[in-house]
Amino acid sequence: MENDNYFGKVEKTPLWIYTVAGVCFIFTLMHIGTTYDMYFQHKELNIPLWFFYVVYTLDAIMVVGLLLTAFYRKAGLFVFPAALLIHMFIHQFYLNTMLYQDITNLFVFIGVGLVIIIPEWKFFK
Repeated sequence: MENDNYFGKVEKTPLWIYTVAGVCFIFTLMHIGTTYDMYFQHKELNIPLWFFYVVYTLDAIMVVGLLLTAFYRKAGLFVFPAALLIHMFIHQFYLNTMLYQDITNLFVFIGVGLVIIIPEWKFFK
């Protein structure tokens, strides 16, 4: 009989996956807060209104990706970093700024999250 686990005993839902998703969610909330602050200064900074619609949409997609990851869906593992990278490139290209929240969020997801997620890959739907 083939064992579906790479490393022996496995828990139903490891606490670490929820912890990483929670930390990434906190940094995503920080993105939303930063964008909210920029919205009130958009006339002084000459930022068009469409920029905020795009960034808030990407933030919502990141939250959906985190929820999918927390509920063991493989789509979340691709949606979250893709939306995060697009968010980072939009800030870099259009505003010529780089948010450290983006870099930290990407590090937490890839550096810590994937260390936890890769052994659980077979259990994702």
